[in-house]
Amino acid sequence: MAAPMEISFLDSCLKNFVSLKEDCLKTGQIQFGVLLSSTDGKEDNESVIVDIAAISSGTVNPIDDVLLDFQGAVTVNGVLCTCLTQVTMEEAKDIIAQFQKDRKLQDLDYKLEDFVFWDISSEDSTPSKANLIHFNTSANSLQPCDVTVKDAEDYLSTLIYLRLRGSIRVNFTYSSSDDFHEACENAFGAWRERLQSHQVTFRLDGTNLLFGFNERGPTISGSSAKTVADVMKHAQEDEGEGDVLSRKKKSGSKKDKLKEKVIDFNLLFKTGPPSKDENLKFIVPTVQYETFDQKVKSVSLNLPLAIHVPLSTDRRAVTISGHLQRGLLNQLRAMEVCIKNHYETHGVRNVTPYLFKIPSHCHLVTVVYPDGVSEDELESFRKELHVRHMLATDRPYFRRLNAFVFPQDRRDVYLTNTHEGLPPSGVEDGEVSIVQGTYSYHHYMQDQMNDNHWGCAYRSLQTLCSWFRHQGYTDVPIPTHKEIQQILVDVNDKPANFVGTKQWIGSIEVSTVLNQLLDVTSKIMFVSTGADLVSKGRELAHHFKTQGTPVMSGGGAMAHTILGVDFSSKTGELKFLVLDPHYTGEEDLKVIQDKGWCAWQGPDFWDQTVFYNLCLPQRPTLI
Repeated sequence: MAAPMEISFLDSCLKNFVSLKEDCLKTGQIQFGVLLSSTDGKEDNESVIVDIAAISSGTVNPIDDVLLDFQGAVTVNGVLCTCLTQVTMEEAKDIIAQFQKDRKLQDLDYKLEDFVFWDISSEDSTPSKANLIHFNTSANSLQPCDVTVKDAEDYLSTLIYLRLRGSIRVNFTYSSSDDFHEACENAFGAWRERLQSHQVTFRLDGTNLLFGFNERGPTISGSSAKTVADVMKHAQEDEGEGDVLSRKKKSGSKKDKLKEKVIDFNLLFKTGPPSKDENLKFIVPTVQYETFDQKVKSVSLNLPLAIHVPLSTDRRAVTISGHLQRGLLNQLRAMEVCIKNHYETHGVRNVTPYLFKIPSHCHLVTVVYPDGVSEDELESFRKELHVRHMLATDRPYFRRLNAFVFPQDRRDVYLTNTHEGLPPSGVEDGEVSIVQGTYSYHHYMQDQMNDNHWGCAYRSLQTLCSWFRHQGYTDVPIPTHKEIQQILVDVNDKPANFVGTKQWIGSIEVSTVLNQLLDVTSKIMFVSTGADLVSKGRELAHHFKTQGTPVMSGGGAMAHTILGVDFSSKTGELKFLVLDPHYTGEEDLKVIQDKGWCAWQGPDFWDQTVFYNLCLPQRPTLI
């Protein structure tokens, strides 16, 4: 057997390996995944596998679908074949031939010649030298693999996103459904040709820095910037101090370093002759008049652009134009595919790109959706996305409401995920189980509402509602105190004069409102005294692992929101991650964390002599 092949992948890919392994064991069939390397331009990352996506059968060129989802951020490294047993060379050849036939892989823009076979029957349960072999179709050789696992956080800390926003207008005419696809393809083809010319230029937003092309390659003008980090400094100088919320959030922590950083660019086109033809000295306005032998339909689409390309900060600044151009061409292709795919069922639709941050990948994913088409009508397409990106099929990840927003673009009045960045709880041999996803912190005195001393359960309910909004389950606005009271009146839980009062509500009322407002059911955990809460660690841990929703605690004491638990099954020691709605100050994350308004609390935090009712919202099953 040949010398070992070096294979490196990020530790964040391990969960994708596990997903493929589980599917292989469940179905008894080989599972395939496309191994993806970064196109961030950093030599150290060129051969590192940074993401893995599943390759389904029965569709034409499914790998192209994966690449469109990543909008040029990754390139194909190879194919992972997850097998129940070790394979021979002849078996490997047969598997590859059948794989290419079933997936209808044709007209690829890249060579698909590297296949990695993973024998999941080996004693080593994770990918290693003991269970991985590599086959190259060109060399016709089978060789073992030397495996290196790299830190995903180190990789992500070096990246910055180049963001290109704007719009382009696509115009075309067609006479019937039969020639729609050709007319659409020609119109997008004309745009691709223009975007691949030397006319296209990218301007760093708010500056005079221009990134473009000439006959010799990519160019940069207006600055002596050598690296992407230098360009980032230009962008930061233009940004100023930022808004109040961003200034008050803690900086310099490991969490902050891993936040997605972004710099903005605008799309421009050079004026003047598009070539060196001496006869084209001037560009003048022209009018094109066409006549048609039959009735035609005219299409004019103003397509919004949202390109996000990750790039290592130590890369040469001059390469920026090439990366943005590739991302732009990829998004244009994704828009064309979306328009064509939905034409038969929904007619000609404008389309919009949405950005998503999903747990199965370290890179952001872009999906283009047709405007005016409901989430219910797009469910089958989202199912394909869930399968491709190895996501659970019982919760939403790709609804429009799930769209990712960069931290500096958030205009929320409320802080989100205030527990992030807290020190460990201190439970020895404990297992942390916490809320999954995003929530907003709602507390006393917000929304110009003085609810001090009586509105804590209302605020906890608002935090619970925010979780369902952030996760894409609903677009219903967060209810006000009066709206909450009116719902309870409407279901005959309270008398009519309850609306507008300062009366408390408890966990039962919270569950009622969740059901009426969001169609969410809840379990109620009855605890006779606060001292007995320490016995609920295992049950609460199970809730956060399976449901992942925040929990409202009420009963005979003031209301709080439980965001998680740290529970040791060995010792029974338990601590609660508590979000306190009684805070009355400004949206200052440092104060909230330092003063314990969001903190790990021991069993003695709870009143030992009164009863508690815990409202545990159940996550609806949908995608």
